[in-house]
Amino acid sequence: MRCSLVLFLLSACTGSGLSHEGVGAYDGWTPPAFRADYEALSAEQGAELLFDLDVPAGTTVLYVATRGGEGNADLAVRQADTMLCTSDGEANDEVCAVWDPPAGPVQIALFATEAFSGVDLDHELAGVPGPEPETSDTADGPCPADMVSIEDWCIDRYEAHLAGQSPFEVPSSGVAQNAAGAIPQGYISGIVAEAACEAAGKRLCTATEWRRACQGPSGTLYPYGNTYDPEACNVGRTPHPVVELFGSNADWSGTQMNDPGLNQLPDSLAPSGDNPGCVTAEGVYDMHGNLHEWVADSAGTFQGGFYVDASINGEGCTYRTTRHTYGYHDYSTGFRCCADAP
Repeated sequence: MRCSLVLFLLSACTGSGLSHEGVGAYDGWTPPAFRADYEALSAEQGAELLFDLDVPAGTTVLYVATRGGEGNADLAVRQADTMLCTSDGEANDEVCAVWDPPAGPVQIALFATEAFSGVDLDHELAGVPGPEPETSDTADGPCPADMVSIEDWCIDRYEAHLAGQSPFEVPSSGVAQNAAGAIPQGYISGIVAEAACEAAGKRLCTATEWRRACQGPSGTLYPYGNTYDPEACNVGRTPHPVVELFGSNADWSGTQMNDPGLNQLPDSLAPSGDNPGCVTAEGVYDMHGNLHEWVADSAGTFQGGFYVDASINGEGCTYRTTRHTYGYHDYSTGFRCCADAP
């Protein structure tokens, strides 16, 4: 089966066809609710269903997902001989998010690792420009608009993502940005996080700066106060995502701990600012849970906990992990940047 698609035109194939929908430009992007562009797809084992589309210049995200059905359909997005994204979990809840996809013809492929039936396919295209660096005066002095002024330094308002890169892949470099609604970068080492902040004209926060920002001017235990609120921040997810994704095959290896699917499971990693109650008195979001955040310590330290555990190594803003090297990374490791106030 092969279907050709043209932007903003319905497919010439039988059925509803993939409809391309341009998502409005804004600083950050959240995957939309699933809607079936193709329904009840099926193929025999070893077969491949191919869908061609034309990606316009300026597209920032090509998002493709499958849901439901029986059997095993693996998902891939490719251009000519270049593989842009693959998702090959055991179930048919596959997701591929290609950031800054190449303009021109791109192919979506569903491969029948096992014979499958009843699988639905969805996709979206979005043009999302990165946030423009601006400055604004705060009560304590000027900081960039995406940062909060704390005493004589600045801290990112939200957990960082990398400009033009998938937040679900292990990065080797990048430029740090932060914005409400953006998916923050997991899978990152302290070494790469430090370099990404520097590439943005910032730096990693010191451990002292990070805790001061989390506790606010009153020194509270949690970003929002001294009394724990289980609903305020993205914490306490069960089951563990490694167990959910790999089941009895979970071996906690580096490969599994860096699987792109972990942070794409339902109720796992949240977009920046998605928990409005998880904010400090000075307006810094998500410092408890969601992702661990690296601080400037070459021996290896991250703070704050993540969406599964935010209490084993300390409550609230006191959470601190020191067991890993600065080069370590897995699905739970993220970061945000600081800077000296101008």
